[in-house]
Amino acid sequence: MQLDPMLYKFYGDKIRISVKPRKFIFIDLKYGEYQKKFIDAWRDGKLKTGEITINETKIVIPFKKDVDLQNPKDWIAIDTEACKTQT
Repeated sequence: MQLDPMLYKFYGDKIRISVKPRKFIFIDLKYGEYQKKFIDAWRDGKLKTGEITINETKIVIPFKKDVDLQNPKDWIAIDTEACKTQT
C-alpha cells in the first residue's frame, strides 16, 4: 500500500496514518543509527518525505533532498542491475 504524504504524520518514533476523518492508526517505527541520520535531517527540515510504502513486514519511507545539479557539493552512487530478457 502506498500512502500519500497528506495521509501521514511523524510523531517521534511513530507514524500516524489517517484512515477516516479524525480516525488514526499509529505504527511504531524501528530503525538503526544509519536510518536515524535521515530522520534527524527530516526533522531539521533538510529532507522531505515521498510516498510511504507499507507491506506485510516493513515500512519504506523515501526521503527527498533538493540538490543544485549545476554546483554539486557531494557525490552519489546508484547501483543498477542488468535485466535479462527472454526471447
